[in-house]
Amino acid sequence: MSEHLDATFNGLAPGDVVDIKISNNSKVADGVQGEKAGSFVICEFSQSQRYIARGENGEKFRNRFNYFGGRYVHFIGLKQPPKLADVTGYVITSAGKRTGSFECSEPLWNKIYEIDCFTYEMCTPEGVTVDCPHRERLGYATTARSTQNPKCHQNLIDS
Repeated sequence: MSEHLDATFNGLAPGDVVDIKISNNSKVADGVQGEKAGSFVICEFSQSQRYIARGENGEKFRNRFNYFGGRYVHFIGLKQPPKLADVTGYVITSAGKRTGSFECSEPLWNKIYEIDCFTYEMCTPEGVTVDCPHRERLGYATTARSTQNPKCHQNLIDS
């Protein structure tokens, strides 16, 4: 998923550093590259942000100039864990409005279709479809060519 992050921090002293790291895996798996802490992979592909505290309760972090791709957010350096209500992810996509649909009597095919549509939407930041939005900021022609026919056939975009 490509997204921006809002987070509220409490209990930090002036100058405290919070490293915010992103990963796609919650557990260490064979062959997964990245920084590991215990049983977690906490930084794949060097996706990280750094926040330096002012020392006020309710400090807010929002990455405005960059987005990240991943499923898990790890806060390193907090003195108290954030509440779920204090962390919000905003999905970034420029995928067009869905103008068609697919449905059949087989639940597995319906689920495959929905996952395919979701994947397309999540891999289309900034108007270009890419397979790794956190690494390919503007994509490659091969990716565009390989996704052009499926997205037109699925009527995912208003053309």
